[in-house]
Amino acid sequence: MLRISISNKQRLGYVAAFMLSAAAGLYFRLYPVTLNPYTQNKNFARITIYVNLRKNITESAEKNFPALTPVQRSELVDNQFRKILKDEHRDIEKHISQLSKKIAPGLSKFYLSEADPYYYYHLTKKLVREGSISNRIENGRYLDQFMLAPAGEWRKIEIHPFVGFFTYKFLRIFNRHISLVTAVSIVPLILYILCALLFFRLLFFLDIKFHAAAIGGIFFVLSPIFIQRSSFGWYDTDPYNILLPMAAVFTLLLSLKNTRGFIWVYLLAALTALYSVAWQGWFFLPCSIFFVFLIICIQRLIDKKEFLSVLKKLLLYTFALSVFLVITLTPKGFISSARETYQIFSEFVLFNTSTWPDIFLTVGELRVPSFNKLIHILGGSLFLCISVFGLCLLFFKKKPYSKETAIIIAFFYVIFLLMAKSAERFSLLLLTPAALCFPVGMEKIISALKAISIKFITRNTRYAAACAYLSSCLLITVPLLYGHVSASNQDTIYNGVWDRALKQIREMTPVNTIVNSWWPPGHFIKATAERRVTFDGATPNTPQAYWMADFFLSDDEAEALAILRMLNNSGNQAAQFLEKNNLRLDEAVELIKKILVLDKGSAREILYSYLPKDKTDHLLSLTHSQAPPSVCFIYNDLIKGVLGLYYVKEWNFKKASDLKKRRFKELKKGKLFWRGSKDNINLMWDIAGGATYIGEESYQTATVKDVIYFSNGVMLNTSGMEAKISSLNKHLSGIPLSILYVKDGKLYEKHSKNPSVKLSVLFVPKPDGSYSSVIAPSKILRSILFRLYYLDGIGLKNFEKIIQEEDPRLDTKIEVYKINWPG
Repeated sequence: MLRISISNKQRLGYVAAFMLSAAAGLYFRLYPVTLNPYTQNKNFARITIYVNLRKNITESAEKNFPALTPVQRSELVDNQFRKILKDEHRDIEKHISQLSKKIAPGLSKFYLSEADPYYYYHLTKKLVREGSISNRIENGRYLDQFMLAPAGEWRKIEIHPFVGFFTYKFLRIFNRHISLVTAVSIVPLILYILCALLFFRLLFFLDIKFHAAAIGGIFFVLSPIFIQRSSFGWYDTDPYNILLPMAAVFTLLLSLKNTRGFIWVYLLAALTALYSVAWQGWFFLPCSIFFVFLIICIQRLIDKKEFLSVLKKLLLYTFALSVFLVITLTPKGFISSARETYQIFSEFVLFNTSTWPDIFLTVGELRVPSFNKLIHILGGSLFLCISVFGLCLLFFKKKPYSKETAIIIAFFYVIFLLMAKSAERFSLLLLTPAALCFPVGMEKIISALKAISIKFITRNTRYAAACAYLSSCLLITVPLLYGHVSASNQDTIYNGVWDRALKQIREMTPVNTIVNSWWPPGHFIKATAERRVTFDGATPNTPQAYWMADFFLSDDEAEALAILRMLNNSGNQAAQFLEKNNLRLDEAVELIKKILVLDKGSAREILYSYLPKDKTDHLLSLTHSQAPPSVCFIYNDLIKGVLGLYYVKEWNFKKASDLKKRRFKELKKGKLFWRGSKDNINLMWDIAGGATYIGEESYQTATVKDVIYFSNGVMLNTSGMEAKISSLNKHLSGIPLSILYVKDGKLYEKHSKNPSVKLSVLFVPKPDGSYSSVIAPSKILRSILFRLYYLDGIGLKNFEKIIQEEDPRLDTKIEVYKINWPG
């Protein structure tokens, strides 16, 4: 009979645990091309059948019960709809299943996940087509002429597009017809496998028993944040934030374990340098490693144990890292990259505060997460509790768990927790130390279960061990549930509507066109339309945001075009120029807005009071030159999020001038996470003049004689063009300040005689003769954005609609307007 040593048994157990965990992780990460398209088609079919069913019930109710009031008829329709769904459930589900198989393939076609993958896809596509990511590369940076139009943006060269490029070239050896999208979609899966492999190797080094390692591996690979950011199609840099910091921790432990082990120090420096070209916020890792070395130096000095050895390794690491960074980033590139990283992190912990509005507060993944949300995106309270328990146990373990191992993992646990609490995106970093501590706690739990089994169930140690292992395996139902939910909820933003609209822009516009929109679709536009953008997901917190918000929410066409003309000619250079000439930012913005609407001669006369002639001429060249070809890109999510634009547009620069002092006061009080607190949000809104109500489009539900009823509680009497609002947000009722409506191709505003609600209502005519209504302040309802989106640019002379794509089943509507610049 073949005998297997304990060591070999442990190794075989680890191999089995890795394969099991890796397979489970791959299963859920393939949902975007397995389960999700099927689910999406079924949802489309369900929506179609439900809408038609409700429509038939409504028509029948109107025909058979004409005397009912709109409220009574709506109640009747709701009751009948629910009854049919219950009584004919089987038949309806059968029809849904049949219809889902007939859905057009274009609706469920695969696209890359989210926006950031399209940023790297854009760069990888340039590598494939042109052999380079840019025609201008200097000091480890390249000029991306598609970003921050018209000047472009200098960006640090990252390794990720090259990984995608070489993956594509390698896969073409086996399949010459593989698309670039498919090839780059596989990259996150490759990185995920490397992360899982390294995780188990590190657990083996820490001498975790393979039973605990197997359960820990399942929790690790099925963490919601990890699944989301390493699934098929998530072509982004997120997996490097697990792979490289984990590799650095492993190498750091190896370098300290070996008395001489200087080769591990060189490898540690090389990994840190590699991280510098893998992620924009890399600088925290070398700083953390440096502090860890210092702590270990102090600890060994206290213990009088090989202090000089660690000090030598610290000095060697610093020297080797400097050399490697000079190679990867170049000297100038290193300085600028370190400065950028400091700026990124300081913005999240209030060390660096701009007078411009903080756009990051409107970005979902950059908001400060609550502890409850942080727990759930990492894997649940069970995972975090056992993880913290394991962290505590590390300090009480004897060999091979040294005190230094506990110190290192605890240090990164705390650092990454602070980073995760500063912005949701950084929570992925916290997963590594949390997952490493989890199996340590799991070992103790399995031992306790074994002891309980021996005492209460059986005295046979083998049976007791089996009972302990089987009962501990029940815990994996938690990550399996989290994995399924997180993987099946990954709805891609980009779809067929976006694809058609952006391809039309590429075909219909000159190559030097600037596409003006809000920041979220920027990466889509660069990758598919191949046109320049005002700003994007890599540059959201820039002054361009203020000018674009001012353009969209202006209610004067001449003013809006003047803002866009300056923006598309010179970006924010005019404000920067005035600041350099000793004007405060609030004065600079006020002066720019004053001269933009004037002709050059009138603007020059005003500027002479501030600037000499040569500087006046330079400023006018930034604000009043002829703009390049431009289009305005509008989509329905922009309308839904218009409150964010309102916050930016109404920003008061004078009030914001002392923001840095006010935030430092809070920082001195120990409020490290004050940025995402209610007090800070309230402060930001106070600077912007306070929030307002902006409702979504609501549709006509019934008509009784001359009165039209809407789902948002609005009632319009068409005979006298008078409106009332009933139970808005369940408590606000009254007469609006004014109503806006279209008549004879013109937009009119009628002010109410005795208004009681400080809002107005816009009535939008539909092709079938019905109306929809929108409640908001009058100025927003009259804005360029609302007139373009809801009213096809009615009353605007210089906006020409060239593209409209829409699909209600995808909840996507896109409109593109060409700017016909006045002569």
